[in-house]
Amino acid sequence: MEKVNVQAFSLYENLFGENKRVCGDTFLIRNFVYECGGDPDELLEEVAGMKYVDRAYPGIMYRGNMLNRAKFFFYDRLTCPVGIPWYGYPGATYLNAVMNTTAMSAEVCPKIMNLFRECQGIPGNAGLNHCIGTAYTKPNDNIGAHSDKEQDLEPGRKIIIVSLGANRPLVLKNKVSEEVVTLYPRHGDAVILGWKTNQEWTHQVDVEPKPVGMGDQEWAEVIKPRYSLCFRTISTILSPEVQEKKLRETAKSKASRDKVKEERKKAKF
Repeated sequence: MEKVNVQAFSLYENLFGENKRVCGDTFLIRNFVYECGGDPDELLEEVAGMKYVDRAYPGIMYRGNMLNRAKFFFYDRLTCPVGIPWYGYPGATYLNAVMNTTAMSAEVCPKIMNLFRECQGIPGNAGLNHCIGTAYTKPNDNIGAHSDKEQDLEPGRKIIIVSLGANRPLVLKNKVSEEVVTLYPRHGDAVILGWKTNQEWTHQVDVEPKPVGMGDQEWAEVIKPRYSLCFRTISTILSPEVQEKKLRETAKSKASRDKVKEERKKAKF
């Protein structure tokens, strides 16, 4: 098994080793969970058993549409003792997901928390404070090409994406040259997404292609789920008072939009 000294990680990319660099300041680290002292199979079992926010939940829709994946949200109470990290999504109603963001604990998610603590030990990542778990459990589950929004992120920090379960390609595309790099992170691997790469490239998880000659129902029954843990350092921390205020504003804004939609619908008849 390939050995990686996680303690040697640094903001200086050359310490990752050129053989692991995939583009710019982004690296694919094999056996990351193992090298952090964890068991990928046990971690997968815990992640798969988490309480996910239902993809049909209105507060997690994107531009009014249901997501092609399910999510859960954790934050670190040690680094955020008086508020909750807030990562906003343009076009999404993720603000309501704050209501579903809970503190990591040894009782609820011991293995996720242990991996999170190991990642905090990587030089430059001491302020790591947020985790999003994503489940791709259906053939058409995916996330389209995007760059993580910078507004609420701590500048210069790396994003750690841990893959668990089935292999699904992670596709990177340069915004200028349109160069494409396709990664195949395996169970327990991690992609260390650099700040510069996030600025200059998009990334996406594609739909799992159906084998030729296989029916939709059969494919849905045999496909295996893929999970990911995304660790970020978020600089925007919402106090309980601000959370409540923003939730009220969002509810008011949504009510206004729903009223306009209803009036437009009536105008068609």
